Amino acid sequence: MRWTPEHLREAVRLKRILTWKQVAERLGVNENQVRMALRDNKLWPPKTGETPDAEPQKAAHTPVAKEPPTVPEQIATQRERARTRADIAELKRLTSRRAWIEEIRDAIRESILTIETPTLRPEAKQKGTYDEETAVLLLGDVHVGQHTPGRINAGWNQDVDTTTRQMNRLADAVIRLWEQQRQSVQWKSLVILDLGDDVEHSGMRPSQHRIVEPLVAQQSTIYGRLLADLILRCLTVFEHVRVERVPGNHGRVSEKAGNAGLDVLGPENSWDWVGGEVARAILQESIRDNRVEIINHENWYAITDIMGHKVIFEHGSSERGGGGFGGIPAYGLTRMGAAYRDLEGDYSLLAIGHWHRPMWLPTGFRSWIGANGSFPPTTPFVASAKHSATRPTQTLLSFHPKKGITQTRWIYLDTARDAGHGSPAKGYAAEDGVF
Repeated sequence: MRWTPEHLREAVRLKRILTWKQVAERLGVNENQVRMALRDNKLWPPKTGETPDAEPQKAAHTPVAKEPPTVPEQIATQRERARTRADIAELKRLTSRRAWIEEIRDAIRESILTIETPTLRPEAKQKGTYDEETAVLLLGDVHVGQHTPGRINAGWNQDVDTTTRQMNRLADAVIRLWEQQRQSVQWKSLVILDLGDDVEHSGMRPSQHRIVEPLVAQQSTIYGRLLADLILRCLTVFEHVRVERVPGNHGRVSEKAGNAGLDVLGPENSWDWVGGEVARAILQESIRDNRVEIINHENWYAITDIMGHKVIFEHGSSERGGGGFGGIPAYGLTRMGAAYRDLEGDYSLLAIGHWHRPMWLPTGFRSWIGANGSFPPTTPFVASAKHSATRPTQTLLSFHPKKGITQTRWIYLDTARDAGHGSPAKGYAAEDGVF
């Protein structure tokens, strides 16, 4: 391109309001050509006391009136500024979130002690005569940190000590069921689907501060240790334990709910997620020995394969409502099951938590919706507004490679109730009834 004085004046005028790239696009030339032309003619950057709009060389003495930017040019400039501001804001958000995640990981690695892999029991190495199946434990709504005395919780005291005892009894029950089943069913592997709400967010609402202890950051460490202890005990009878986790709404960092009731910045911005990383740090030796696998999903739902069967699982807070039969929106969950089939294709199980009630619904020809129970029997809100409580329950399943789900066992984690508020029903004891 041959640069005339008019071209150079126009280039200088545009450079006052646009970027080099935009000036080049307006003139239909390469960006470097614009830079070189203005700098070779000493028009940019303008010297002190000189007018950059003047003609170069011979015409430099001719004054040129500055033309105001046109409306399209002003619009283009504002759009570029808005786009830049948005890009900077998004970069700050992503950087802040990633920095938070890496800081948490570093703190966990430095403060958590690694535990050696336990030895497999001799009888677990024996090969049976029946088909091998895989045990699946639905674990969720543990709510470590719910601190509710019986006075305001319909007689049930729930605190960290209570939850710890329940987790120990859950491990006892899983091992006892393994011992019962090993005569007829080979359980070599255990899959734990952690459905979230493992901790109790201390800032979800103002009233939450009164019924939470300790604070949620400390709860994550406690839960990570409890989960690691459960896995280590199961490693004495199972050759391999795989843990797959999704966050719940009570573990979110933000007070305001985002997509699916989780954090506004993303599902992985969760104290539930931190609890899983604590367990990973404790179990480093077992992970290196290929005895343990931990998958900390950073989404509100996940898909996994169990003996050739597709399983979809999420916390359950994506489904709104709760006024259905027995406190579970059965119609809404059936609709959810059909929607997931449209989204992800056929599956054998859709596992959810959140509703604190164990329940099974058929969906499709060979599919089930499985709702898990919870550790606390009730909360002050449920007890006062719904006048309701549910027996603390977790769920153990068995998957056959051809038949799909062959067993469903509910594991009861009953806790004692204060005098004056009734007593456990006949047939199980408050601290011993695990089945």
